[in-house]
Amino acid sequence: MVQNLDKYLLAGIILFIDQFTKTLVKTTTRNYGAAFSIFKGGKALFIVVSVIVAIICIYYLNQKVRSKYRDLLYFGLSFILAGSLGNLIDRVVFGYVRDFIDFWVWPSFNIADAFNVIGYVLMVIFFIKKKP
Repeated sequence: MVQNLDKYLLAGIILFIDQFTKTLVKTTTRNYGAAFSIFKGGKALFIVVSVIVAIICIYYLNQKVRSKYRDLLYFGLSFILAGSLGNLIDRVVFGYVRDFIDFWVWPSFNIADAFNVIGYVLMVIFFIKKKP
């Protein structure tokens, strides 16, 4: 069972890894938009959305969930919190998000992006399994 501190520790570790890897990599793509670089020029909107997402994650991480699958939800929320904060830091500090993972057949992304996607998938699985 995931404890309250563990949820934030996990998010903190992921956030650290995201920022650390972005610092290590010398060649990054500058993403001024959202996923796949869409909506370029929406920096202020993305900052506001990231803050709102982080607040929602923190709110729900503090809720008691009565389900045998609650850890899926808590992991998902922790991953999304870390991913949102990782890209929020980039937008505030640099004005863009630093992407560096590139598979050539997919737009480049970063650790925060990967954990956002994994987090949303875990939440979908939680809500599918949670059905009575």
